Amino acid sequence: MRRLLALVVILGLVAGAVLLRLGYDDWRTDRSQEGLQQELSLGTAPRPVVRKDVPVPVASRSAYKKPFAELRIPRFGDDWEWAVVEGTDEPALDLGPGHYAGTPMPGEEGNAAIAAHRAGHGDPFIDFDELRDGDRVEVSQGDTTWVYKIVKEPWIVAADAHHVLDPLPGRKLTLTTCWPKYGSSKRLIAVAELADVVVDGRSTPVVDRGDRRVSAADAAAVSAGPVASP
Repeated sequence: MRRLLALVVILGLVAGAVLLRLGYDDWRTDRSQEGLQQELSLGTAPRPVVRKDVPVPVASRSAYKKPFAELRIPRFGDDWEWAVVEGTDEPALDLGPGHYAGTPMPGEEGNAAIAAHRAGHGDPFIDFDELRDGDRVEVSQGDTTWVYKIVKEPWIVAADAHHVLDPLPGRKLTLTTCWPKYGSSKRLIAVAELADVVVDGRSTPVVDRGDRRVSAADAAAVSAGPVASP
């Protein structure tokens, strides 16, 4: 009986320590996000690049772990909004969603990619599996917002499925996170396509989209790029 009681006490202490750590991580990420969003609001963050030979503005990059845009996904709630930093290693993702270095920027042709934690550190992508075809994914930099719409609902891939970062036709945005919800043995992926660009309140639909769907050939392509482990 004493051994059983001791085991219960030990398990309780371990569970308490885990919960305390998770709470601390959430608090630290919340504080980091406050600072990152303040940086974006001060007007010192990157501004979109507009070129006469490119019909769509392109977001500018930031330095590693620095914010460059705000990410909003209405499916996750009206108040769901995160500052996005450059980088997808653990120190970067602990701050919030991160942009895969080496992939295109929002608005650019190809396959821009953003990763975020599923659970922990504020649970940014905790409801990732609820994304549905047509859901909006909004990325804002300055007075420009790139409105993407989901064209391939979440699916599970291996943790080393590097092909999800391969180039895709049109202007795509790939989102990645961990699977299962409270684990990281595999990855959960969704793909969106640029549908609209809003500049200073004025909307400009993107009509030259190419192939709207992600083909099996696209999904089976091979890449050398790493997949983040959020």
